[in-house]
Amino acid sequence: MKLRSFYLVTLLSSVLVTVGIFGGKSFLPVTQVWFGQSDLPVAYSMSTLKSWTTKVSEWDWVKSYRAKWIYPGQLILDIQPKVPVAIRDNGEFVDAEGAVFHLSTYKDPLPKIAVPDHNIPQALQLLSVLHSSAAVQGIKFHPSGSVWSEFASGEQLIFSSFEHDPNWINALSNAKQHFKTPNVICDYRQKKYVACYTAA
Repeated sequence: MKLRSFYLVTLLSSVLVTVGIFGGKSFLPVTQVWFGQSDLPVAYSMSTLKSWTTKVSEWDWVKSYRAKWIYPGQLILDIQPKVPVAIRDNGEFVDAEGAVFHLSTYKDPLPKIAVPDHNIPQALQLLSVLHSSAAVQGIKFHPSGSVWSEFASGEQLIFSSFEHDPNWINALSNAKQHFKTPNVICDYRQKKYVACYTAA
């Protein structure tokens, strides 16, 4: 009986190896999946390595992944997710490279960007510049072409485009000291001067 079982296992192994060599990923069976460093695998109905790699490739929140198949039907998935740096006004997330993706939940607060698709890279560049000085609450593109930026502390900057004035931080600091309030708006849409005033 044991000898018969041994022959069956050997035959099955040979079949799987042959299928793996000639059939590639299409036929390797998967019944359990280990996700990253999880302690226990998750059981699934019979599927294949090919179906799993296809499925993971369709998850837009995945930046990269590695799949390792282990006989007789285990799959180890090491997934590197995209890290959001901003959220759009429609609920989509954006990573530092400008890739748009979806998440069911995300707990940490993120700056909101309300800009057209083709302006996402420019918005992220501006966000990076502003965020180096203070937490940014949001960046909004106006139909006129101007760009409105708001800090979490209440200050606002208005630029005529995404090409921001490099001296914005000095003007904003002086305006805050002058008005003695964080709710200051500095408007850079005029080429010759900057107008700073308090929010109503």
